[in-house]
Amino acid sequence: KIIEESEERLRASERPFSFIEREKVKREQQREKIHTLSAARPCRTKRFFAKPVPRQIFDREVTEKWLEEELYRQIRIRMRAEEMLASSQLPRCMETRAKSRRYTVGELRRHTDSIRAQQAGLTREHHFRPFINHRVPDFGELHRQLRQDLNAEKTRRPNTVVEPFFLADIVAGPVKEMLMQ
Repeated sequence: KIIEESEERLRASERPFSFIEREKVKREQQREKIHTLSAARPCRTKRFFAKPVPRQIFDREVTEKWLEEELYRQIRIRMRAEEMLASSQLPRCMETRAKSRRYTVGELRRHTDSIRAQQAGLTREHHFRPFINHRVPDFGELHRQLRQDLNAEKTRRPNTVVEPFFLADIVAGPVKEMLMQ
């Protein structure tokens, strides 16, 4: 009896669970905050206006000057590349090898290749020349032929024959009943 009375008092003091009121109050506070901030700080930002393009830029002489500068730039780049190539050197190990054998890199490779070919017994006739087939196949005809072959293979397959079978459920029925008891 005491438990029932305490439960009734608890239910009477209970309020429904809802965030709706709290969310409305929060939204109102945010609106007021935004309104006060915007009122306190007036808009001072100026709109951007681009300056007009000078008429000299559209002049033919200016474009010719740009093209001439670009040409000089390309010439300077080419000259710098040639200077770098002329002043470049081989790595130390390659340089010492070239000096000691009195060959440049390409001559050394050619010389070693010819020595290896002589040791293997190769002559000029042994050079690889691939066979080039100049006939282009008719892919449409090849596709048609493949489909015909596949259809012929389908018709050659034997059909499955239905054979009688023995259903073991008839025998298993009495055994099952015995097991259930």
